[in-house]
This record gives sequence, C-alpha cells and structure tokens, in this order.
Amino acid sequence: VMPTVVVAAAFTALLGRQGVVNEWLQRLLQLDQPPLELLQTIWIILMAHAFYNVSIIARTVGGFWANLNPRLREAAAVLGAGPWPLFVRVTFPLLTPSIAAAGLLVFLFCFTSFGVVLILGGLQFATIEVEIYRQAINLFNLPVAAFLSLVQMALTFVVMAVYTQLQARLSIPLDLQPATRAARRPRGRQWVWLLGGLATMVLVLLGPLVALAWRSVTLGGEGWTL
Repeated sequence: VMPTVVVAAAFTALLGRQGVVNEWLQRLLQLDQPPLELLQTIWIILMAHAFYNVSIIARTVGGFWANLNPRLREAAAVLGAGPWPLFVRVTFPLLTPSIAAAGLLVFLFCFTSFGVVLILGGLQFATIEVEIYRQAINLFNLPVAAFLSLVQMALTFVVMAVYTQLQARLSIPLDLQPATRAARRPRGRQWVWLLGGLATMVLVLLGPLVALAWRSVTLGGEGWTL
C-alpha cells in the first residue's frame, strides 16, 4: 500500500494550483490564473481515495473472478443466456462475497483516512482521525480526543461484526479453477474493451506518479532543478 503522504503529494503535483494539469491548461488557453481549483475540495479527496484503493478492488475481486469455474457460464450460455443475463444472474452473485470483502477494506481505509484528507482537504473535511489530531494537537483537548478514539474503535468492531455475518450468509462453496485454466482469449470487440480499459487504468494510475516525478526535477515553467 502506497504511503498516504506520497498519494497526497502526487495529486498536488498533478491537480494543484501549480500542478502539471493547470500548467498545461494555462499555456494552452493562455490564462493568467489556474483554471482548476481542486485543492481543499471534496473532489480531489474522492479521486485520491479512489486511486489509493483501486488496487484492493482489483486484487480481491479480480483475483476471485479470474478463478471462477467457466463451466457455470458455459452451462448458462447453452441454456440461452446472453452476455448481460450471464453477468447479472451467474457471475455477479458469485462475486458478491469478494465485493463485500473488498468494499469493507475500502470503507475502513476511507473511514480511518488521515494523511490524504489532512493534506488535500485541510481541517474542513475532517474524518474521525483528522478530528482526533485536531483535538489532541491543535486544541490539546485530550478527553475529546480519547472519546473519539473509543468511538472509532467501537465503529470499527461493529463494521467487522456486520461483515462477518454477511460473509456467513453470502458465502457459498465454489469449485474454483486456476486462473490459467479459467482464462479465455478475448475475441472481436472484447479486444477494444480490454485495451481501452487497460489504457484508462494506466493513465489514471500512472498520471499522479508521473506528475510527482516530473515536479521533483522541475520548477514548473522555470526549468530543471538538476
């Protein structure tokens, strides 16, 4: 898992007032002021958390999906099910436990988020972690900070208990197959969706990191630092 400080710095380098995107837009549109004002807004916090947690979804849900037995889909297809009914009635119900597990992890990471929210959003978008920090460090209100810590612990245990109950009800025994056996070569328009999805993921996931690397060796429009 990437450090939250790195994620926040990467999005600042990409979408901040002096970020790469604003710099390019100013040059392209010949503007005096940055056109994008995303720092200290809910939107950049949401984008940063999506970037931070997308690997959890891909690893958990994608790994489980890759090992599903293809015979289930093949049997439904023989009975006349099309691509959409196959996904809705066969694939999606089988993916429900993995989606619930990944969703729980993402919720806990967002619920306890500190660095990303504090750096990109400031104190106006305070999670419980940020509020604990503000009460303890800025206001030195230790009783309130301790109470919020207990509330966070209690809510975390409640979420875990609910998740355990959901897993017990939703989990079903499956005949999983190795990914090498379950894999199918894309055909026809599937290549377009595959390549388009991969290109989008590469752009979204590498964009902030490339911007951070670029900003580390440049001074915006003033030249190189090396």
